[in-house]
Amino acid sequence: MKKRKEIVEKIISKTAEHFVSKEINSACISWYYQPVLPKGAERFKK
Repeated sequence: MKKRKEIVEKIISKTAEHFVSKEINSACISWYYQPVLPKGAERFKK
């Protein structure tokens, strides 16, 4: 029973990481292609 819980938690954390990284990527991409970059975004544009 404990083993199964660990597996489920692993899957959830993997899925969460996947979604978070996708969100960050799309945020960076939309930022990158904005003609007027907000202050502080220049650091991320590398």
